[in-house]
Amino acid sequence: MDKSFNNSDGATADTLPGVRYLMHLPETESTQYIAKALANAGCASKTAVIADRQTGGYGRLDHKWVSAPGGLYLSLLLRPETSPEFLSDLSGLVAGVLAGVFRERYGLSAKVKQPNDVYVFHAEKKTWLKISGVLSEASSSSAGKKSEWLVIGVNISNTELPETAVCLNEITGGNTGVMEFARQFLREFWPEYFRWELAGRLRS
Repeated sequence: MDKSFNNSDGATADTLPGVRYLMHLPETESTQYIAKALANAGCASKTAVIADRQTGGYGRLDHKWVSAPGGLYLSLLLRPETSPEFLSDLSGLVAGVLAGVFRERYGLSAKVKQPNDVYVFHAEKKTWLKISGVLSEASSSSAGKKSEWLVIGVNISNTELPETAVCLNEITGGNTGVMEFARQFLREFWPEYFRWELAGRLRS
């Protein structure tokens, strides 16, 4: 069964680790709007929404999220089996996983700037620059069913960036693709997510 709603580069849910359904759009206002609508419609957990470009992306405190082509713009719908009081920990967990990918796969110095941004050290510019951001949002249905969607933005090869940011291929001199990075991230994310989910159940 083809589990992709729409797909622009041959990627399917089967090629993204742990993803049950994939919606891949050339352009949208914001993947998080779509993720929220899917959550409210009862769509399955582990549904991913990816856009090549966003026209109205936003981050924490409604700050505008620059979303030009070349970045990974991913919203991941989840229904964690854990106590709601632990949901706020999830964006920090994701930021930590992203920082680990930058360190272990690309040899970069990376750190999490609380609460939800990831910075890497640019050796030539001798400064820390933002490479990724994470946002988590949640809702409850009339039946009390909890949904959470993670919103993840990673600068891969996009060049329309503020001076305080950098993209992965610029700092590494490489040619990593957006979907390639998505696969790398998801492979590292799911084990951490399941550990977090289990720990939350044990503490509740």
